[in-house]
Amino acid sequence: MAGFGFGRARAARRGAFTLVELLVVIAIIAVLIGVLLPALRKARLASQAVACQSNLRQIGLGFRMYTENNKGVLPACGDDGDSFNPLLMPDKMGWASDALWMGLPVVTVKGATFAGRVAASVLHAAGLPELVTESLQEYETLALRLARDRAELSQIKGRLASDRATMKLFDVARFTRHIEGAYATMHERRRQGLPPQAFAVAE
Repeated sequence: MAGFGFGRARAARRGAFTLVELLVVIAIIAVLIGVLLPALRKARLASQAVACQSNLRQIGLGFRMYTENNKGVLPACGDDGDSFNPLLMPDKMGWASDALWMGLPVVTVKGATFAGRVAASVLHAAGLPELVTESLQEYETLALRLARDRAELSQIKGRLASDRATMKLFDVARFTRHIEGAYATMHERRRQGLPPQAFAVAE
């Protein structure tokens, strides 16, 4: 019986991991994670870039189809109804962000409506308030200056490329915290029977 018990103990030890073996397994897993995470992040960024390119391509095709059906004339989309500025269009809310994510600077003029001011908010969140203008004349002047001054344009593109990972505009975790904080504040005001009121979300 004693020999049988010793044999069972040896079999149990063979079936269990020793501390050294466990540490080796953990080290291998850590190495694999270190190798795979950058590759996964790169794949995610590439996927987002493809989606942005697709969105911008569709917008370009839409403009082209419109002009082909309207004798080469683009739609009047300015707040005054007589001028064309694609960044004043109500459906620009997504593609201004797409353009910035792709490293393409966006120039806009603040409109009088919510939809006409979204691109300005996007540029402020991207740390590029100098690309927001107050009038169509300023908009035209800035657009022409950037088109002619390749050094200044390259400097802005460089900032977009280097700061994209840390921009508030693309900080999803920060946005999530802020919107959850806003929901919590609104719920608390409702629970206390208080009327709606504007408020700022703390960092």
